[in-house]
Amino acid sequence: MAMRDYLDRAFRFCAFVVVLPYGNIYRQNTRDPLAAFIRGSDNDAAFAGMKEWSEMKLREVQYVQVAGALLFSSLVSALSWTTVQASHWSGPACWYAGIVWSLLAIVLGAQQSMVVPNACKSPGQLDMLRKKVMVGGHGRGDAMLGKRVESEYGSRNVTRWIDRAKDALKREKEAEEKGGKGGGEEEKGQEHDDHHRHHHHFHRNHDEHDEEHHQRPRSQPSHMVLFALQAPLMCLTYSIIFFLAGLTSVVLSPLAENPGWNSDAKTTVLFLVASGVLSITFIATSVVLNDLDKT
Repeated sequence: MAMRDYLDRAFRFCAFVVVLPYGNIYRQNTRDPLAAFIRGSDNDAAFAGMKEWSEMKLREVQYVQVAGALLFSSLVSALSWTTVQASHWSGPACWYAGIVWSLLAIVLGAQQSMVVPNACKSPGQLDMLRKKVMVGGHGRGDAMLGKRVESEYGSRNVTRWIDRAKDALKREKEAEEKGGKGGGEEEKGQEHDDHHRHHHHFHRNHDEHDEEHHQRPRSQPSHMVLFALQAPLMCLTYSIIFFLAGLTSVVLSPLAENPGWNSDAKTTVLFLVASGVLSITFIATSVVLNDLDKT
């Protein structure tokens, strides 16, 4: 038991380090929406929320594919620079690695763009989809990776996603009501009866589901599913990191071979100052945007 706890802590630490460069996007676009989907007891709202999430996820993977293609072409072009030939080996090595990661981001993004929109096409698929995305839904893989503590998924973002799914359902109903005003009374009555039966079926035990939710330690997304869904963004992020690491190596290499206050030193100082300013700007804007998203 103690060994399993150590493995679980080690896995959680490794997962934290891996997603650190893109943690906010990962939590807001992948982890929290899936946790909200699993915990929600309103299937109508869950279905509307999954439709909205799939559209958002599709926009994310499209961005990843475009950015990955641009990054791939930038890396290939950078390898043709004349300064690369005389630079330290780590520069071109990082760029070669970045090319591989950017290609993988494009391929995985293409996979998700075809799979995610078809994951849940009808409310009848919700129960099966929940089983697939919950811990234990992928058998030995989840058992080897361990289980996250329940409190980790009890954040305000999960509650916000549940509310967001309910808002999406409300907008969907309002759109249906506006579109159905010109129809016949018989058709509207039939639709109302069908919706009433469907709504009653999923809401009659609402309180019991809420009570059960607080008692289920397994009501959390599968590690394997989370890893698969965030993989394109992970590949793109680390491709960018490899590109920046290689660029830094190429810029610093001439100064390392010929130290002194020369043109190479001036170029290095300007590069480091610009990189520091941009890093501070990136961190500051990320913190501000994260705070805005929590309001």
